[in-house]
This record gives sequence, C-alpha cells and structure tokens, in this order.
Amino acid sequence: MIKKLEKVEKLINSEKPLEAAILLKKTKPPVFLEAEYHLLLAKAWQSAGYFKKALINYAIGASFLDDPINSVTAAIAMAACWRSLGDFKKALKFSKLALELSKKHRVFIEDAEMESALVLRLGGDFKNAKIKLNILFTSYIKRKDYAAGSFVCWALGGIYRLEGLYDKSISAFKEAERYALKSGDDSSRGYALFGQGGVLRVAGKMDESVMAYKKAKKMFSTTQDIFGKAYSECGYANVLRQKGDLALAMKGYLKARKLYTEINDEADLGFVEWGIGEILKKTGQFQSALKSFDKARKLFKGNCEPRGEILVELSTAQTLHLLGRGKSADKIFDGAVKLARKHKLRTYLEIFT
Repeated sequence: MIKKLEKVEKLINSEKPLEAAILLKKTKPPVFLEAEYHLLLAKAWQSAGYFKKALINYAIGASFLDDPINSVTAAIAMAACWRSLGDFKKALKFSKLALELSKKHRVFIEDAEMESALVLRLGGDFKNAKIKLNILFTSYIKRKDYAAGSFVCWALGGIYRLEGLYDKSISAFKEAERYALKSGDDSSRGYALFGQGGVLRVAGKMDESVMAYKKAKKMFSTTQDIFGKAYSECGYANVLRQKGDLALAMKGYLKARKLYTEINDEADLGFVEWGIGEILKKTGQFQSALKSFDKARKLFKGNCEPRGEILVELSTAQTLHLLGRGKSADKIFDGAVKLARKHKLRTYLEIFT
C-alpha cells in the first residue's frame, strides 16, 4: 500500500491527478494509512480542479490526524479550496486555523501566510494582502525559491488589476512568468499567462492578450487540470468577444460552461454566463441575454465575486435600456456603481470590455 501511495504522489507531481485519483479510488486503505489515503486523494482532486470533492477528502483525512505537519497541510489546502470556490467566510476560517497551527507547531508558516494573503485578497483587503505578499516575496527570492516567487507575483498582479493599475498588473504577471520559467514550473507559467491575457484585454492590448491566451491554452490542453482548461477557454472567449469574433467566442464559452459545470465551479461559471449574455445582447437577442444575466447573478451570489456581480448588473441595465425600460435601467445601474464603490472597484468604467 505504501508503494501505491508513493506512485500516486508521483502521478500528482507529474501533473496526472486524474490518473492518481482513479488509482486511489480502486484501493481500500488499511486503517493505519487512512489519513494519508484521503489527503492524497484530496490533493489529486484539488490538482485537477475538483475543489468540492477535494474538500470532502481533506475533511475525512483531517479527522484522523494527530500529526502536526499533515494537520497544517490539510488546513492550508482546505482554505485554498474554499478560496477557489469563492467562499470567503470558510476560506478565512481555515486560513486562520492554518496560521494558528503552523505557528504552534512551527511548520509551513510561510505557506500559511501565503494562503492568508490570498484569502485577504479574495475579501477585498488589498492593503494587508499586499503587505504580506511583499514580505513573502523578499523571503522567497532571497533563498531562490522562484516557483513561490512566481506565485506571489501572480497574486500581486491580480490585486493591481482590480485596483485599475494595469501597467503594474501587466509587469507583475510578466515577472510571474519569468520566475515560473526559471523554476521550470509549467503550471505556474500557465496561470501567469492567464493573468497577462486578462489584464491585457481590459487594457485594450488585444493582440498581446490573444497571444498570451493561445500559449496558455496550448499548455493546458495536454494536462489533466480541468480548472485550467476551463479558465483558458473562458478567458480566450472574452478576448474574442471583445474583438467582435462572436461566433468563435460563443464556442469557447460553451466549452468553458461544460468544464466548469463538471467541477461545480459556480463563481467562474457566472463569468461564462455573463459572457454568453453579452454576446446575446450584442446580437439583439435581448430577452435571452437577460436570462443569461439572471443565471450569472444567481451563480455569483454568495461566492465573493463583487466584480462579477457588478458586471452583470451593468449589462442588465444596458439591456433594459435597449428594451425601453429606462427607469429600471437607471436603478440597476446606480446600484452597480454603488456596489463598485463599496468594494473600491472601478468596474463601472469597464463597460467597453
């Protein structure tokens, strides 16, 4: 059994998480290895983008644990899964637990701090997230941990984008790619390219955005990372939509919808439905567009995606205006601007995207 677990670990590290999960599912572990079994299965699901499945196995694995290293690892991973699913409250709960356990047992303190910073970013506390990330970056680069340095740059790039600091965001994502290349981490490079593609699009640099997404799509097409594949399809569809290639964009959104549905990622599925609604709006299918925006609204609700919520309300207001329902449009538009200012976002100025 120990040899089988070692084989599973190698499969996960070789970016074959689905093969690892299938192998584990066919195996019944002895009682004394039950914790390790569930933690490895959870890691496989997480690596493939099945965050809800991962959480089930992390919870089972953690219930058997009396080992401090595995306890901290499980808490950090559960925080990361809840964060990926957009559940700020649960992500915060487990990130606090991870910090507490890591400091108590003096293991994986930086990993816990990193997850804490990402959860703060999810909750909109950009100031404290940046403080933590910059401290970690200095530490990682000092000891030449370039993979971790890449991850920090990626996280900072996302914050700068939300703050509307597009030049800083582009630089951070490009730096993330450089460090990923230096470390030989293809997955990190792929996510750095996603970041570049997204911010280059909203900054109006369409050709560069297309190139970034094409590179990322090619990289993830050969992996078992379902989340990465879905993200690349949705991101690329966003660029195509903004460029006016609506038919191709719709194909991309439909692929992304299928993939995000497979892994039960409601928050990101919300962006897919919003994008589909935008295409329907641009082609004069206003009632169908409103239905798509309503789907997106329901998916964003409770998933800590204020930018998504704002975009949906703006698009709904525009569509209602086109239908001659000006008063309703005004009310919804004003609400969207109010929500954006509450979260210190300027999403209402992204209408052209």
